[in-house]
Amino acid sequence: MNQPQSNILLSLVQGDAGRGWASGRQGWKQMNDNACEWEGIECNQYNEVISILITQTAFSGTLPAVLGTLTSLRELRMGKNKMHGTIPPSIAALPNLVNVNLAENRITGTLHPFRSIKLRTLDLGSNDLHGSIPASFLAADSSFQYLSMTKNRLSSTIPESLSNLISIDTLNLSDNNLHGTIPRSLGKLALLKHLHLNNNFFVGQIPPTLATSHPINGKVGDLLEKIYLQDNQLSGKVPIQLADLSNLKELVIHENKLTGQVPNDICSETINSYFFQGNFPPLLERNYCDAIACPVDTVASDGSYPCIHCDNRHYNPYIGQTRECNIYTNQREILRKMYVSTTIHGKWDGQNNWGDDEVFLCDLSGVTCDSNFYVTEINLSNRGLKGTIPGELGFLQYLEKIDVSDNQLTGFLPSDLQWAPIQNLDISGNKIRGIIPPKLCLTGINGNGYNGDYNCGHIACPEGTYSPSGRKDLKQKHDCLPCPHNNPEVLGYKACRELGVASGVFGAIVAIVTLSVAITGFVVIRMKRKRNYFKHVHVANELEMQTPINRENWPQEGEIKPSAGAIQEFHSPARQSMRNNPHLYSSTDRYQPIARSEKNENNRSSLAHLKGESTDGVSNRLRTDLSVSASVKTSKSYNSHCSNESPSDVWLDVPKI
Repeated sequence: MNQPQSNILLSLVQGDAGRGWASGRQGWKQMNDNACEWEGIECNQYNEVISILITQTAFSGTLPAVLGTLTSLRELRMGKNKMHGTIPPSIAALPNLVNVNLAENRITGTLHPFRSIKLRTLDLGSNDLHGSIPASFLAADSSFQYLSMTKNRLSSTIPESLSNLISIDTLNLSDNNLHGTIPRSLGKLALLKHLHLNNNFFVGQIPPTLATSHPINGKVGDLLEKIYLQDNQLSGKVPIQLADLSNLKELVIHENKLTGQVPNDICSETINSYFFQGNFPPLLERNYCDAIACPVDTVASDGSYPCIHCDNRHYNPYIGQTRECNIYTNQREILRKMYVSTTIHGKWDGQNNWGDDEVFLCDLSGVTCDSNFYVTEINLSNRGLKGTIPGELGFLQYLEKIDVSDNQLTGFLPSDLQWAPIQNLDISGNKIRGIIPPKLCLTGINGNGYNGDYNCGHIACPEGTYSPSGRKDLKQKHDCLPCPHNNPEVLGYKACRELGVASGVFGAIVAIVTLSVAITGFVVIRMKRKRNYFKHVHVANELEMQTPINRENWPQEGEIKPSAGAIQEFHSPARQSMRNNPHLYSSTDRYQPIARSEKNENNRSSLAHLKGESTDGVSNRLRTDLSVSASVKTSKSYNSHCSNESPSDVWLDVPKI
């Protein structure tokens, strides 16, 4: 049964904080059934809720899934609040959503596809969303205009489906953990004005397709005004095609791995004009290319004007670098950077003398030098390295081999390795993510390019695939194959987990639970057997496990005799009754407890001979038994033949062994 709209909306009021929030808002506290009169709520002519507008109201709570039953909802604006929790799939699936703004909250979880084909704007920026951007994230196409998911923890590539948003004018995916290359298909976005992809981990080139011209209303032109690509790992040169963007006002590309120089055709007083304020510097001294990116071997506080040259100890091969020239030309400094980068979370395993400055460079463990003391090999396989591979290794001019396989390295593979003459590179068995930088895929590393076959898989298997060596190996006939049961989000995966086989943390949990169940079962069984054992011992003691003693074999002087207390115990009335039933024990089981069924039967038989006797008769017979002489001798053999016992034999308890 459908709930009233007022009840659905009241699900937003949660706890004391929610009640405090509602107390100052019209309708929310008075429990007015007509939700259309509530503050921040709008309805259509049919009194159906179409808008929830409670932006920047200090709202604290979660998005209840029941809001997904408001199928007429068109606007959901709850930005700049204290909202936490996840975005329920039911809300993302609302069919009539047009504008959604949940920015600047504390929303966590992963993204769900938004199903409304009417959606025009979606702002999820400044939250704590993580995971990937779904391939079919948005059902809208021709009507969609604005997408912002800046300042989250999204960690996938940009799906090609975003290039179908042909009417979008703002795409902001900055400040995430996105990786891969910038899709060339973004050039299809004819109405795009603002592109924000900065502060991610994108590699590869700046797509020249961004400057592709499109016919718009019978005219030819592009609308791109702002391009923010700074703080990535982009490489190559700045495409000269960007000079065709007549409306371009801001081009920010610093802190990448870009080389060459900024094409003069792009440089203009209209691009990044805010770098030149007032009359400084004089008009004739201005270098408009410096306003886009400082040249090679210079740095600047923000990667562009004013630019400062590097000192002799450092080198900077990239344009648009910030802060300081941090590329060392000294081998020792580069290896020290390697050591620091891989010991952040703990020391290496095995011999480790890298932290000792007194050790000669070529005597460092895992380092091989040529006759001129240039580092040619670094082999640190299976040494417990934790951290990232520093790009500075690419500036060891004679480095031919790097083996850091089977460690716990994370991060991304630096494109700086393109500068070294590396022939062999093994990064398999780590937790390195992303893709192989395209520049490395054009080198001859690991035989890449043999017979014209340039394939990034020769360096490491891409995410979601595996091979026994972690890469495509022609000699060993290893190819990178997809994992059928899981999708490893790392490069150089060596083994694909089988379905149902636990591994990693999950495997450890399963193993612990299994072991706990096994131990518990073992303890229960042991306790049960122990209880049964003591029950049998108790029964045996009651039925007097005894062995026959012949009077004629009484120990002589100096021999050990039974104690008086034992003799008295042997002649107790209860034991005398057992003595009259020698058939209860045989020579083979006199030391074993009697089974439960046998015990009941024997109890009945042991009392049978007393049936019908008077109390006096029983007492007289017991007194007669007690008059048996105490001068008895212990049998020297527990294996005496009970079947040949004479009436004069008496019974002596034998402790259970």
